[in-house]
Amino acid sequence: MKILVTGGAGYIGSHIVLELCDEGYDVLVLDDLSLGNESSIDKRAEFIKGSTHDEQILKKVMPEVDVTIHLAAFKSARESMINPSVYTQNNIEGTLQLIDVMYSYNKKNIIFSSTAAVYGNPQYLPVDERHPTNPINYYGFTKLMLENTLSWYKNLEGFNVIAHDAL
Repeated sequence: MKILVTGGAGYIGSHIVLELCDEGYDVLVLDDLSLGNESSIDKRAEFIKGSTHDEQILKKVMPEVDVTIHLAAFKSARESMINPSVYTQNNIEGTLQLIDVMYSYNKKNIIFSSTAAVYGNPQYLPVDERHPTNPINYYGFTKLMLENTLSWYKNLEGFNVIAHDAL
């Protein structure tokens, strides 16, 4: 089984890649290295420097991918309030490009990394996945919007989605 990990050179991504390699999976990392570090990627994984914005790269790798773990995103709540257009382009447009290419190759297995920022200010503690969503920053909004999009793809197109809202 071949697993694509977008953002696999970041802190969380590199640890997921390590675990997948230890379990014997064939792992492909796609990362533009804007927030990650190539030296963090397990040498057993194949690395492609690139972005979810690059349709040609996605079309080249997608035919061999069985599952996508999508971690690539900008993640600063503060910065998202100062530069929302950067978060629109990177988080939303990049993910929609990925989903579109997955769909065109009938690749419907995705694990989406979201954030507690989708919940906003806690109405109760501890916050669980049944907590109402009400992001208070644009970063949280981008993640919630993508959770909702993936829920629609699950319901309309039969995507197999693991994400907060798509359960």
